[in-house]
Amino acid sequence: TLRHVPGVAKVAPQRLVEAGVEGRAIRLIAYDPNADFTVQPWLPQGQRISLEPSALLVGERVLQKPGETVSICNRTMTVASRLGHTGVGPVDESYFITFAGLDQLIAAAHQLRPAVPPPAHEAGEAHHHNHHHTAVECLPDLAPDKVAAFLLQLAPGASLEQARFAIGQIPDIKVVSGNPIFTAARQSLGSLFWGVGAFAALLLVALLFVVSLLCSAIVQERYREMAEASRRIRSEEHT
Repeated sequence: TLRHVPGVAKVAPQRLVEAGVEGRAIRLIAYDPNADFTVQPWLPQGQRISLEPSALLVGERVLQKPGETVSICNRTMTVASRLGHTGVGPVDESYFITFAGLDQLIAAAHQLRPAVPPPAHEAGEAHHHNHHHTAVECLPDLAPDKVAAFLLQLAPGASLEQARFAIGQIPDIKVVSGNPIFTAARQSLGSLFWGVGAFAALLLVALLFVVSLLCSAIVQERYREMAEASRRIRSEEHT
């Protein structure tokens, strides 16, 4: 339906869920590589990846490096690549997976979840002894084949207000517009921070160079003073 809205050029479905990795919560974003225009453009220049269901992309601030693995719902997921700095904090801290990969994690979580809940006291003991391996921690109780949001790219010359109005007529859809000014400001501040850091490093190098010159000049002056004193002592001895 969204693809037929006048002015809409591309539609990219996504789903954001919270998963558990080694006792800590992570933000997991499922996306469709065939329709995506917001995730893969941040891959390193010239890099093209056909993401497997068992692979992940990670944001710029995520600690895991390409080639490393993480375990989600007892499934080993390999980090395929790292995205560049987007200037959007939640994106830079997220993990990205295909919808097929998320559906496999949901199936794995359902297998870990007991069919019949144990009595309250047993459930408490199980939670205490298996705190890092429960299905609740690895993934919430989710239904597969669901989409939480559609990211839209308008065609050149399309009116944002007209597109918002047309989409607003579709039942059960909430329109949320991004603010490019804030994103541009974050990216500019990030560049400014690195520029200030580089300038400070150059100043430090220049300061160290000046200090080394001063120390060298002082040492040379002391050598000349000692040589002069030595000559005076020898002259006095001869006289």
